[in-house]
Amino acid sequence: MKKCPKCGAPLTQIDDVRYKCENCNAHYKWVPKQPTTEGPSAWDGNSTPTTVDTNNEQTAISNIDDTASRPQTTSDILSSAHNAMSGHYGFAILTSILLNLVKYGSILFTAVFGPLLIGGMTKCSLAGFYLDVANGKQSDISSTFRGFKYMKKSIATQLILLLFKVVVYGALIALYAIIRLVGNIWFTLIFSLLLLIIFAIVFIWTNSIDKTVYFLMIDREDPTAKQGVISAFKIVSKNFKKFFLLNLSFLGWAILTVMTFGILILYVDPYYQTAYAKLYMELKDSCKA
Repeated sequence: MKKCPKCGAPLTQIDDVRYKCENCNAHYKWVPKQPTTEGPSAWDGNSTPTTVDTNNEQTAISNIDDTASRPQTTSDILSSAHNAMSGHYGFAILTSILLNLVKYGSILFTAVFGPLLIGGMTKCSLAGFYLDVANGKQSDISSTFRGFKYMKKSIATQLILLLFKVVVYGALIALYAIIRLVGNIWFTLIFSLLLLIIFAIVFIWTNSIDKTVYFLMIDREDPTAKQGVISAFKIVSKNFKKFFLLNLSFLGWAILTVMTFGILILYVDPYYQTAYAKLYMELKDSCKA
């Protein structure tokens, strides 16, 4: 199987000589290597080819566009996520069902400590599954519970994120209470609408940090929960526009999901999670802790 020299993901064949990487969206042309040692270049295109050994047959690969080198747009991320999810929906739905059974079943253990103990590990497991999908790796039911090996770190991460959200949302609630006390009806109405917009933005910000920290836990394995949260905070805050636009692009899907009484979530959620994984892969090196 031919693989992308940039990210190592399998290439999808377009025609006899052209291939596309669904992971990083790069396009390549494969050309037989000429036996000559000197003379004019036999390669198609201006870029320097990379020699690849496939079944002991010497072949060469050259990039025929600059897609791989430019930052990916939201449209690129969505297209890549859609392609990556092809053939994985069955496992994605089954994985979500199993992990949700464990997560919500933990409420029977105790309404507070059950989700706290289990919630982080189920999120970490989902992050690992969708990172595999986004990277073009074969994901199956055997990898569903991989996040449970990070028990101590996931519990510590849950506590840090919980404290962080209490402070952030507590500040917004306090601000709303002050507005209600000191303002007249029009002042309260205008600033309540403004606060609602701020709340939506803050929700996307905190939700993106929450998702990113578990991608980091699986992918980079930061030594401590605190360092992982700091890394996620830096990645999301520096690139918040991309996270905001990605979430905004799913607004229509969210409305359709409500209109179908939640049934459409079986399609939308795997697509959404894979898109987040793709965006994480695009941005993960933009900030270091």
